[in-house]
Amino acid sequence: MFVVVFLLGYFWLDAVIIFLAIFLANIPNILLSSIAICLSLVHSKISKYAEAVKGLKTAKMVGSTSVLCVDKTGTLTEGHMKVSHVWTNQTLLDADTYKKDSVDTSLRKVAVLSCANQGKERNQMHSPVDAAVMTFFQEEDKVKVQSMMENHEMVYELPFNSFKKYQARIAKVAGGEKGYYLVIKGAPEVILRKCTTILVNGIEQKLEQPTRNSIINTVTLLGSNAEYVIGFSYLKLSESLYDENHLFDEDTIPLEGLRFVGLMSMNNPVRKGAQELVSKCQGAGIRILMLTGDHTEVAKAVAKSTDILPKETVFQDYLVRDKEQENFLHKEKHAVCVIQGQDVSEFSSQQLDNLLRQTRNVLFTRMSPNHKAQVVESCKRVYFGAVAYVGDEVNDIPALEKADTRILVKSSTCLPCNTVENLAISDDLSSICQSIQDSRLLVDNIKKCILYIVSFTLPTIGPFIFYILLDIPLPLGAFAILMLDLLALSSVPGIAMMSEEPEYELMKPQQFSDNKCLASETLISRAYGQLGIIQLVTGMFAYFVVMAENGFWPGKLIGIRSEWDNDHQAVVDIEDSYGQEWTYQQRKLLEITAQTAYFVALVLIQVASVLVCRTRIKSVFSVRWSHTLTATIVCLLLAIVFTAVVVPFLVPAALGLTSLKVEWWFLSLPFLLLMVASEELRKWGIRRNPEGFLATETLY
Repeated sequence: MFVVVFLLGYFWLDAVIIFLAIFLANIPNILLSSIAICLSLVHSKISKYAEAVKGLKTAKMVGSTSVLCVDKTGTLTEGHMKVSHVWTNQTLLDADTYKKDSVDTSLRKVAVLSCANQGKERNQMHSPVDAAVMTFFQEEDKVKVQSMMENHEMVYELPFNSFKKYQARIAKVAGGEKGYYLVIKGAPEVILRKCTTILVNGIEQKLEQPTRNSIINTVTLLGSNAEYVIGFSYLKLSESLYDENHLFDEDTIPLEGLRFVGLMSMNNPVRKGAQELVSKCQGAGIRILMLTGDHTEVAKAVAKSTDILPKETVFQDYLVRDKEQENFLHKEKHAVCVIQGQDVSEFSSQQLDNLLRQTRNVLFTRMSPNHKAQVVESCKRVYFGAVAYVGDEVNDIPALEKADTRILVKSSTCLPCNTVENLAISDDLSSICQSIQDSRLLVDNIKKCILYIVSFTLPTIGPFIFYILLDIPLPLGAFAILMLDLLALSSVPGIAMMSEEPEYELMKPQQFSDNKCLASETLISRAYGQLGIIQLVTGMFAYFVVMAENGFWPGKLIGIRSEWDNDHQAVVDIEDSYGQEWTYQQRKLLEITAQTAYFVALVLIQVASVLVCRTRIKSVFSVRWSHTLTATIVCLLLAIVFTAVVVPFLVPAALGLTSLKVEWWFLSLPFLLLMVASEELRKWGIRRNPEGFLATETLY
């Protein structure tokens, strides 16, 4: 652009000034700072009810959430467990009855050795399950528990993981008795597969199929009451095979032929705000998927208690390529498809995508970390908008890394995620709803700001386009453009729009598209093709009126730029449309007057632009006037007063501006009314028919 202007005959310094003016006019540089300020404000607001928010991107992405994947234990539930039932000697007892009447010692010994922490941090528990079990037996008999821990030394531990779903320990007897005990705890169905015998009243018996079925039925019963169930088993290792100096590893531990000793179930209360989160998110059109590694019956009970699934839900286990099941899920109003982790392993990506598309309600249970990550990836392929994942453990890391928005609860043990960007940490789940609401308001206001600022670029660069293409005297000077930026006519109103209140209920279903950009094609077309055009026409109209009233009709101005700007003494004065001759000094004074008219018209039309950009759907006259908006309009009026009064008297023509006739101040009034009236009609049409042409083609 500098080269073009220089070749047109301008002095190099003038060419630099024009280039800078065009550069500033064409690039809405204030837009980045406005959006950054808005993101920072919302980021700060969200941080008030969230423990921490990492990355400004979170503030925007949370509001775009269309799918919310949540873990169960420690997320939907508090994670603070308490033993409620004990199954031993083929009898189910509540916790109080067991403490009072039971003389069973085998379950106590296996459970304590499985859950007790050893070493310097003996009083600290690895998990809520360990804490609940140890608290239960310490309340029963703290002395015996302490004695067991002192008489056994842990020599090896195979940690629990979500793939194997069990934990194994080797305890070396420290007293007079020699040998090792292998104690295992974990998912009941996994423990049962490793056991061949069961201990009943201290007597070892063969674990027959009816007994296995009875145990499974007990687990199902407890799970249906939302109780977390774990099984315990052990094995006394042969001294001939395992001497005192034996080094254990995962490959040498005997994991078959174990003795089953019993079950323990724990209550895990639903976390505060869980039901509110589910209710508001479903009302906002956000689909909630629960992904848990727990037993299916526990997942069903929690899903019902938190209203993720209707109370009258009819469950159907997933069967691959089952035609009757497909018909069942479509016919039953409250049908829920239960998917276990082993089913996800058998799915192709396409099958999992189709399942999420075609099934209204899905419950994922017995999920490993990789299975959860697969589901999150599938959600990102199937649904528009952002996919958020709410978790609390290290097991949730793979799914968190795949999600668009990562949310951890305050009590999270997911320490490695502290370095992950786009991470929000919250204690009260209801604060997630508030985050979504604030983020949606943020997105709405940023769109309004983009529309206003981008529409302002066309009337500032348009004069230079006409100046070059039509070869007319310059309609708007470079200093005037710099003055517009100096007076912050684009930045102040743009930032003011960031504090606008919501036009409608934010927590209602929204339409998401695959285009995640804030500046959509519709928004850009309205900024340049409608508002920008009206502003440009307003300024050019004022320019041509001033020129015409002084004798230069538009047709006369085209093609005379080189003669107009030539101050060589040999050049004859230029004649206007009426034959009057104009000297160079007279022409330049007229040019400054026309540029001032353009400038004033542009400033006045910004008042209308601010009004119409305040709302996307509502009438601007139905929205409460905020103090911020009032201050914005005052700034615009002060800018005009500064232009009309101060500049001409203090520094005449120094900024390329001068005083105007009174009637020239109102040249923009018809266009101001046109802009407001056309926008009000458009918004009325959208309100009248939300699914009509105007809504689909002009609503950004």
